Amino acid sequence: MGRKVRTGLGDRKVSDSRHLLDLARRAATRAAAHVRDVSRPEAAAWQLKGQSDFVTRVDRETEQLIGEILLAETPDATILGEELTPELQHDGLVWVVDPLDGTTNFLHGYPAYGVSVAAAVDGEIVAGAVADVTRDALYHAGRGGGAWQGERRLEVSTVVEPANALIGTGYPFKVLDLMPAYLRQFVAGNPAIHGWLRELLQETGG
Repeated sequence: MGRKVRTGLGDRKVSDSRHLLDLARRAATRAAAHVRDVSRPEAAAWQLKGQSDFVTRVDRETEQLIGEILLAETPDATILGEELTPELQHDGLVWVVDPLDGTTNFLHGYPAYGVSVAAAVDGEIVAGAVADVTRDALYHAGRGGGAWQGERRLEVSTVVEPANALIGTGYPFKVLDLMPAYLRQFVAGNPAIHGWLRELLQETGG
């Protein structure tokens, strides 16, 4: 079950999405700094939780750190973490956390992994932040406030023709039975677009 911890600080309204966004940003930023400071575990310490899907002490330590930060200001919330509390929750304030998104990349030293923290109130996402660990960049968005990279407002691409589009994709590594269908779609789409985002093609798990 998700963890519910009370510390006597529950007088802040969870509906204040601006406060939740600020808290998500702070938690993601501190967690990303933690990931940058730790050493990568040796292969013998990797634990397989699914097909090509690993979990390490870094995932668990980072999730614990995020939980402590979030619950200090929202003690009645539930933490829904990928590693430690995978059961789905809906009611009240739920923090949805991926402490190390791209664990496989992290383990192999490929510089594309991050920390994700989102706030949902009664099943509706109201705020979220993603910290790109290796680039030291923070992406964040709040309901009705747009999406941002740091202080820069993000916009939808003006490219409308597939022939001019750069497409990002990832292999269905958790469901290998889908690989033949994926490859057929990949081959069929290749002539119609400008190119594939190769960095995402190298993301194999986590």
